[in-house]
Amino acid sequence: MQETYGSTQMRGQSEHVVYVSVGGASRQRFGENKMGKMAMAALGMTLVACLVFSAATEERHYSAYTPSVGLAQRKVYEGDIVKMEMQLAAKEVHHKMMLEATKNLSPEVKAVASKLAQAVPTSQLVDCTKTDAYLVLQNAFAGLTTNITTENATIYAHDAKLYSEHVTAKAAWMKSDSAFRNAEFDHDSAKKAAVYAKTMYDKYTAEVGEGQTDYDTQEPTYSAEKSELVAQQPILQQVKTLVANMAATSEAKGKMQFLKALPALKKLANSVVPPRMSKDKSIAKKVYALRTSLVETETSGTVSTMLVLINQIIDTMSSRIIHIDTTLSKLSADLTTSKTSLTEWQTKLVTLSDDKDKAENHMNTADLARNKLNGVHVVKEEAYDEYHPAFVDEAEKYSQQLKAIATIGAKIDDAISSCAA
Repeated sequence: MQETYGSTQMRGQSEHVVYVSVGGASRQRFGENKMGKMAMAALGMTLVACLVFSAATEERHYSAYTPSVGLAQRKVYEGDIVKMEMQLAAKEVHHKMMLEATKNLSPEVKAVASKLAQAVPTSQLVDCTKTDAYLVLQNAFAGLTTNITTENATIYAHDAKLYSEHVTAKAAWMKSDSAFRNAEFDHDSAKKAAVYAKTMYDKYTAEVGEGQTDYDTQEPTYSAEKSELVAQQPILQQVKTLVANMAATSEAKGKMQFLKALPALKKLANSVVPPRMSKDKSIAKKVYALRTSLVETETSGTVSTMLVLINQIIDTMSSRIIHIDTTLSKLSADLTTSKTSLTEWQTKLVTLSDDKDKAENHMNTADLARNKLNGVHVVKEEAYDEYHPAFVDEAEKYSQQLKAIATIGAKIDDAISSCAA
């Protein structure tokens, strides 16, 4: 029967040695029989007593407590906890990998694996009579490494695929959104241009209407007035010629001739009619002044004054005719200009309205495409966001597993190498 022992040592106390039986055909674990249970109870009591005595006799060193000291102690404490959690997690992973690699193997190989996993130098664990078991374990862990590596590559590939699809869908949506914004801007510009064209078209429509009304209203009046004035021109020229001839006759010789010509002059002068349609009232006043002058004239001495009056009438009528022509020409020219502008803006209105409709159709099409791609983008983004956190955890788990497998595999390789040597 072989025996081994475990030892416990309390701070400030001597080492206590407990002997445990681990061999023999009818070996039982320590504590399973009655004597063992009694020994276990005695051991527990001894350990408690040692702890109490150690705590009572241990020399204590006290230091003043400050917040900074408390914070430093808490950080050390938290760091120890994190370190302990990491060590426990690593041990748990090692244990799971050992179970996974050996789950289909014989009990003998599992026992070898369990012994090899102990946290002691490999050289103390190697049993070269178990070389076949080491080789089986080597193949088992190699297969497990391949499987986990494959699974790891699969989740990485799937995560990369989801991310790529997410990025691609987002880029496509952003591009379509930019295209929609441009189409929206173009439509807004086309709409403003069409509205402006409609404003200008309405403006010139009104101008043409007003201009046509003004021309239609004023043209007959001006034309009638001009006709009257033009009709008086030959008569005035005859009166002017007759008066000029009478003024040229000498005083001695012309007395008789003047008196003979005077009735004809009066008759001719009375045929000069003040224009009824004229708005220039000065012409009528001058005509009436001419008639009055002829009635009161009995000698050739007043002929020169009469000649001046006739010239004024002729000049005034001529100026009025020019004014009428200018006014009618301007009315006609303005109307023609307004009609030309109306035609121009009518054409532009049609063109710009078509452009606005086309821009609106283009914008609506771009909006539909954008909404469709946004739907795809949202689905891809949600798929990635839903998968990625789990992927990160899974990838970390596989990373820890592969590290554990590498650690255990290194021990197996060392055992095989040491036995081969």
